[in-house]
Amino acid sequence: MSTTSKKWEIKSSYPDDIVGAILKGRKLEAAEFFGNDYNDLDKLAQLDNLPPAKKLIEKYKKGKIVIYCDYDVDGICGGAILYRILRRKKYNVGYYIPLRRDGYGMNKKAIDKIADDDVDLIITVDCGIRDIEEVKYAQEKGIEVIITDHHKVGKKVPDCLIIHPSLGKSRANLKLSGGGVAFMLGKEILENENVAKWFLDLAALSTFADMVELIGANRIIAKYGLIVLNQTKNFGLISLIKYSELSLGDINEYHIGFVLAPKINASGRLEDPKMSFELLVTDDKCKADEIAKYLVELNQKRQRIVGDFLAELVDKVHARGVGNLIYEINENYQEGILGLISGKITEKFYRPSIIFSLSGDKLRGSARSISGIDITNLFAKHSHLLDNYGGHSMAAGLSLNKKNLEKFVKLIEADIGKLGVAIFDRVVRIDVLIRANQINMKLVGELETMQPFGIGNPRPVLMLEDVAVSRSLLCGRDKNHQQLTISGAGGELEAILFNIKENGMLEIGKQYDIAFNLQKEIFRSRNSIKAFVRNYRTK
Repeated sequence: MSTTSKKWEIKSSYPDDIVGAILKGRKLEAAEFFGNDYNDLDKLAQLDNLPPAKKLIEKYKKGKIVIYCDYDVDGICGGAILYRILRRKKYNVGYYIPLRRDGYGMNKKAIDKIADDDVDLIITVDCGIRDIEEVKYAQEKGIEVIITDHHKVGKKVPDCLIIHPSLGKSRANLKLSGGGVAFMLGKEILENENVAKWFLDLAALSTFADMVELIGANRIIAKYGLIVLNQTKNFGLISLIKYSELSLGDINEYHIGFVLAPKINASGRLEDPKMSFELLVTDDKCKADEIAKYLVELNQKRQRIVGDFLAELVDKVHARGVGNLIYEINENYQEGILGLISGKITEKFYRPSIIFSLSGDKLRGSARSISGIDITNLFAKHSHLLDNYGGHSMAAGLSLNKKNLEKFVKLIEADIGKLGVAIFDRVVRIDVLIRANQINMKLVGELETMQPFGIGNPRPVLMLEDVAVSRSLLCGRDKNHQQLTISGAGGELEAILFNIKENGMLEIGKQYDIAFNLQKEIFRSRNSIKAFVRNYRTK
């Protein structure tokens, strides 16, 4: 949250139909948004090559198949979906997950290992679309390959069977997660919708964690996946939820993004991602408990490491000033935390950032960007200086030789500079400007029908103008939050402002415009309405 944003963008003012105005402002059709259900998934997620992929998989019913998946939540959950489905169908199936230090995607060392195990077919999950040489290498060793991926497609693609949302007739479904693509292939293999639905818990985890837009097919996967997750039969998820001090039946999108997903990611960030994969595919309750407890501890360790490095880096950035791009090299950074540090730095300073680890002359980096700057496209423009790269518009990974760094950074900084300084202005995007007397439990209920919230469908941001603070109380362990009563426009509203050390305080008696989210709170069986202040400006 920023309380010093220069521009407030208000999409609708004082509408009678608040939810209708929000959807219109987001260019979403109400009938489609609310009308689509699970039965519409196949129509909305039409992927090429599903039947041919199923046929190729069936060719090796008596052979050996390996699921080759990426090491993040998306890849691990998607890989677990296919692994469990093929195991259920009595296939001889194994899996391979590279360590982060091995780099993203397929690699020849891994293929050699797989070939030594007499594997007939590799199915990738959440990787492979740029691995032209690696696929060819596998084929030369007599291994067939099916690529399932959702990352940006290069000018050329591997010469094998590919299932990808941006290829062929499915070009409109660019936003499926890697796990979403894997789920659609799993459905095809199973041919049993009643069974397939039970894998939506893993598909939802990948969809939320990979931050794809929650519209169309993704909204269906996320919505129904949350329902399945709250009734999950997956022993690993049951254990992880238990040791995260959560309860089945109460899991929402926040818990996935900020509680469960980080723990699944922790093994790949600091140790071996196979640990999280084993959690999600085990049928042993004791083993699930053991792994879940360890992942909770590992994630706490990860939080401490990132916190220490981040505090140090923030001081460095303040000392040297903020330019068009923030980048940092540190040989002590573990590759698994680069993206986390980059994301935090970009969020704090609102600049694209690249955080590198260094080993010899080899730099591996993770980048995060801001609205209006497609970081992967910028990398593609100067790919002659890189050994490897890939990702999305807002997040990417790369590797390069240290000797190319200075030239590469200057070119990226110059490209960003051409976009103008206005690109760095934080914009407070308001869905609707309303009156205080429009706020009631009925409105809160109508807003909740838009769930699940996430990228592409964020929790609605409402605005009140010319309101005053009539009550203020500091709260929280460090007294870093402010409980408020907001008065004006014919009503009163209870509110809270978090992190006043960063965001400042609202003062009693002053007039403000406030941007906020509305949520229902339940305390001792009593419902109430609370506003969570996202931003404010003085009058």
